Amino acid sequence: MDARFRLVARAMAAAAVMFLVGATAASAHTPVAGAVREYAQGTALQYKWGAAYPSWFTGAMGSAFGIDWTNSTYSNSRVPTFSYSASGAGTVWYKSTTGIPQCDGSNWIGCSNGWGSSSWQVFLRDFTQPPFPSGFTGTWVQTTGSCSNTCFDLRRVALHEIEHVTLGVGGHDAQGEVNTIMASATPSSPTTGWATHHIQKCDQAAAQLLYDLAALAGIYADCFDHVTGHGVSGLVSTATATAPVASACYGTAPSVSGRLEVQANTNYGTLGGNPLASRTVYLDRKLHSSSTWTLDYATTTASNANTGTNWSRSFTENGTSGSVTYDYRAHCRGETGVDPAYSGVVSLTWRYPCPLNPGP
Repeated sequence: MDARFRLVARAMAAAAVMFLVGATAASAHTPVAGAVREYAQGTALQYKWGAAYPSWFTGAMGSAFGIDWTNSTYSNSRVPTFSYSASGAGTVWYKSTTGIPQCDGSNWIGCSNGWGSSSWQVFLRDFTQPPFPSGFTGTWVQTTGSCSNTCFDLRRVALHEIEHVTLGVGGHDAQGEVNTIMASATPSSPTTGWATHHIQKCDQAAAQLLYDLAALAGIYADCFDHVTGHGVSGLVSTATATAPVASACYGTAPSVSGRLEVQANTNYGTLGGNPLASRTVYLDRKLHSSSTWTLDYATTTASNANTGTNWSRSFTENGTSGSVTYDYRAHCRGETGVDPAYSGVVSLTWRYPCPLNPGP
């Protein structure tokens, strides 16, 4: 297996999210830095509570590990999913710093360990239990429904730790809150991103490169424009077109077929060679003797076939004498995260009389 996609178990790896919020300028626009695939694609992970906790905490965690992590508007990848079970191997804790040596003294709000193992742990800070940094007063918005002093969102902090468990990201990422939730400093109210309840586009990009898409017909992340081998604004796509016959009788319907896919590029990880399923394939046409194309003359839809052709479109012409030849080319218009592409030109000729090859 390619070393970039090996499963990495870090039984005692830890990541601290600091109280102190530091502004960091975006230095790039790339899939979140340092990401690795910690589990097999689509792994189902279970968690239990570390003790009996209030409903405001368990409810927030259920949302973070459930609808927030898997929100299809922001997350279309085969990253591990989570579900609660009283016998789950993973553990979600709500507690003080006492007895958690892998967290950073008193100066943390959430941390995690066991990345890549079934017995991972996520810790959320109990603000009612000292010690605290000098002069610090922190609250969770979930406890009161409103903010006072220094206020944080449990779901946002839990999502950060979930991404540590599934994607590593040991060094954090300073691209800014609109790109990733993996900064080393947690934003507090009313700082941008403090109550984000979904992963961001560069988090999704890393997850897609490492774990592939959950739905081939779904979205690609808008964070591939600086990946090695990128196109103008996203991943390079390719379109091909072929014709099984070059000549046919008037009234028959030969087809043009081909493949629409993400370029088979090793820099694209699991995405390279993916069929661009459910995307519209546009076919332009012109007379072979002309230089003027009729744009979008016909359309068809690409399938999810992993290999071979994944689109086909038939054409017919009628006549009673002579011949006519048309040229065709296929293209896709591109989308967020994927660049447009054009195929080469193929020609079809219709003739009369028939059969074309009557034999001796």
